[in-house]
Amino acid sequence: MAKINPHFIYNTLYALICVAEKKHETEIAQKIKGVANILCLSLYSKPESSHTVREEIAAINQYLDILKYKYGEGIQAEWILPPGMEEESINVLLLYPLVENAVFHGLSKVKDKHLVIKFEEDHEKKCISVSDNGVGMSKKEIYGIYNRFEKWLDKIEEEELEAEMEHIHMGLFNLRLRLYFLYGEQAYFTICSKRGEGTKVTVGVRKNYKNSYNIKKV
Repeated sequence: MAKINPHFIYNTLYALICVAEKKHETEIAQKIKGVANILCLSLYSKPESSHTVREEIAAINQYLDILKYKYGEGIQAEWILPPGMEEESINVLLLYPLVENAVFHGLSKVKDKHLVIKFEEDHEKKCISVSDNGVGMSKKEIYGIYNRFEKWLDKIEEEELEAEMEHIHMGLFNLRLRLYFLYGEQAYFTICSKRGEGTKVTVGVRKNYKNSYNIKKV
């Protein structure tokens, strides 16, 4: 099956930026730059790559700004993090699948869209949660996601995995798989939700994992 080279897309976006700037379409140029930046982070970063929390926040805010421009409605995002956390490191685009999942699965049918993205740290672990005020999920749906995660992790070396990965919540599965390969059993992933009351997804790494990319200073 033929595929478009992603580098071609990236270069084309920057060509469009130049055209927009020449025509003084500043807002359009800025939005395309946002798309190009996210694509660049995705293309040129390895699973273990890291950047500062400040850079991660900027990338996610760009993504939310693009959605606002596309759909004509904003998503209010509240960031909560301890002092000094912005200069610590985080795996590149770790938050992206969490935010994307919240937007398209949780907030798609909600008028006043609200996200809370919270960083927490104690002597045992460091974690990040993304909460939304969306439609929520039942316990049965949550258990179904957990069961698929475990099933997929058991099949990571089997050919039928690719076909099963076509189901919903692909972003969450990719994130769970990434955490599994980077941190093994030291990583954890939890979903708390109730129908009509929103969803909270938390990912974290226990600090006794020596090679944690999420804990070092940059």
